[in-house]
Amino acid sequence: MVDRVTTGFVLNYSGHPVLPGQKLEIEKLMYWTSSDVINVTIGNVPEDNTFTATVL
Repeated sequence: MVDRVTTGFVLNYSGHPVLPGQKLEIEKLMYWTSSDVINVTIGNVPEDNTFTATVL
């Protein structure tokens, strides 16, 4: 059995909103009772490059 964490944080780098159904599915998969979505704007990152330096 997995212990449930009260709240998790979803970092959204997609540039698109996380829909309520998606948020519920993430919470279910992560065994969270609730979550907060943090929308992170990182600009345009070419798909063939890593954005690790931008995030850090």
